[in-house]
Amino acid sequence: MKSISFAVACCLFTFAFSSCGPDEEPTAPAKSDPAPEKPVTVKPATEKPKGQKPTPEKSMKNASDPESDQTFIGLPLKEAEEKAEKSGLRHRVVLVDGQPRPATRDYRPDRVNFEVENGKIVKVSRG
Repeated sequence: MKSISFAVACCLFTFAFSSCGPDEEPTAPAKSDPAPEKPVTVKPATEKPKGQKPTPEKSMKNASDPESDQTFIGLPLKEAEEKAEKSGLRHRVVLVDGQPRPATRDYRPDRVNFEVENGKIVKVSRG
């Protein structure tokens, strides 16, 4: 009985280590003929299709200028929101009377963040 157990153990041992050998080189898929290259035309960034709305940066003079953001300070929240909308800027309130509001952390240069105390804007930032 010991010899049968030993023979079985040897077979299992041999089988287990024979599968640990180096793998065969993978065969590359058959190459197909590459598609003929077509010339790519790129329109300059200044050209826009007809009927497209102006970008927020263009609709407000110096919209990306931090100094223009400071014009919101001291305004009541409703007035600041209306001014941002007229300027083509997205806006959100990130702090009200010291309490943070839920906000994503993505950066958007066309969005102004308002911090409000007692109903008036006290700080403005971009993002």
